[in-house]
Amino acid sequence: MMKFLKATMLLAVVVATLTSCDKELTNTEKLTGTWKMTASTVDPAFVDISTGTTYTDVYAKMDECDKDDLLIFEAAGGFKSDEGTTKCDPSDTQTSTGTWVFNTTETTISATSDGSTEDYKIVSLTETTMTVTNVQTFGGLANYTFTLTFAKQ
Repeated sequence: MMKFLKATMLLAVVVATLTSCDKELTNTEKLTGTWKMTASTVDPAFVDISTGTTYTDVYAKMDECDKDDLLIFEAAGGFKSDEGTTKCDPSDTQTSTGTWVFNTTETTISATSDGSTEDYKIVSLTETTMTVTNVQTFGGLANYTFTLTFAKQ
């Protein structure tokens, strides 16, 4: 009976050791894969010219054909932007490509496509969700901060 007890305890220790040593994923590993936008907001609010009302929920105003678009990040620093199953314009290219790189502290993703680079500050990045912010200026009047949330597909 003592041998059985020792063997059982040894097995329990081995199992506990193996399950407690889960490897922490790097930000590159977390980012790599296919993402779909689930939310987008803007601050300060936009003005809807047709109604005069203001809004901050950009995602609610997006066309359905834009909501199914995908971003595919590759570990080697490339990315693809895919139109998804529904294109807004049938003549649009299904997939465009670009490159991405983290800054040295891995708190910002710089994405370059068609000769233009955009910086996205990471608010949160897990294996399943990503939230980033991007600041844009329109007409030289105001800085608008967009907050984009994605779910891994």
